[in-house]
Amino acid sequence: MAVKIAYREDRQMQTDSNGVTTFTHVMQLEGDNLMKIGTSRLLPQRGSRHPQNTAFYLDSIEITPNGNKNRGVQALATLTYSNGAELVQDFTGDPWDLGAQNFTSNYLPISRPFITGYNSKGEIVMNLNTAGCQITAETTGYIREISFTYCVRARSSGDFEGTEEPIVNKSSERVAGILIPARTGLLLPMGAHFITEREGGGDKIKRQYWEVSATIQINKKGWTKDELNVGTMCYFKDKTTGQVVRKPQAIFSYTPINEKNERQEPKFGSIDDVIEAQETYAKLQMPNFSPKTATMDDWGKFNSLKDQVSYQEVTEPMPLRADGTLYEEAIKDPVTNRYLVVKIYDSKIASWNSYDLPKKRA
Repeated sequence: MAVKIAYREDRQMQTDSNGVTTFTHVMQLEGDNLMKIGTSRLLPQRGSRHPQNTAFYLDSIEITPNGNKNRGVQALATLTYSNGAELVQDFTGDPWDLGAQNFTSNYLPISRPFITGYNSKGEIVMNLNTAGCQITAETTGYIREISFTYCVRARSSGDFEGTEEPIVNKSSERVAGILIPARTGLLLPMGAHFITEREGGGDKIKRQYWEVSATIQINKKGWTKDELNVGTMCYFKDKTTGQVVRKPQAIFSYTPINEKNERQEPKFGSIDDVIEAQETYAKLQMPNFSPKTATMDDWGKFNSLKDQVSYQEVTEPMPLRADGTLYEEAIKDPVTNRYLVVKIYDSKIASWNSYDLPKKRA
């Protein structure tokens, strides 16, 4: 025999300490066996809405045999409908008009460059070592994360085209009652559950929709990755034209020596600058040296003098200007000449319009 409903009714309403309200709805069913009853279209799909109140969705179904009739089986289906943690409301419209449900909000830690901080007086200061150099370090900040579910009417394609990667909001958005300024929201990849609701005997489709799970992280400072503009390589200017040569070269520290054989203040430059400083010192000490007439002994003395100009390749990241050249002013005085910061997004910036995010909470 076909599965049929003997009766159905709401039996209990309960609100727990977290504000979650549940309705217990029962259906007395009759059929040939428990399997046919349990797989019947008369039983609503998990996630479908309560027949009288769309604000409540089906959480669980429990079917218990409770009798026999006409050589068949009788069973009581206990359906638990929940409204998440929203206020109890009477809503009979479609699920996609309801708004965001199961809304939660919390704060998460994130890493960010530790460029400035506070001293014991509460004053903002640069994060410098005792030699006045910028310390390359990270600190922890906090961002807000909101999560919720909402419904989207099923399209003719039968698929929900959610985001496959995090997306930064291109323009200001109001989502679940929260205003999210442009480029401060990060919509994470979403999950979706397809739901079909049927009418009457279970054959006629009432409506089909997707229940979507969404998470948005909100960073008031924006979603650029701020990195100190530093490196062990940089661009150098052409000695003749003064134009920046856009070819990265290693940075060297070297100590020039003047004509009085006095070591000067260390400098930074390219390997060409090092060679120039070495040859300049050697020529000061051997003014009559000529590569065309030099003997082996002359070359030995000349190269020995060059070696007195010490140098080494820089392995500690150095501050750079916006044009990629060495920012020597920041090396000498990072308080007045702050290290530059490179801002870059590691997520795509796009509109959120196609995801039908709810503007309000249920």
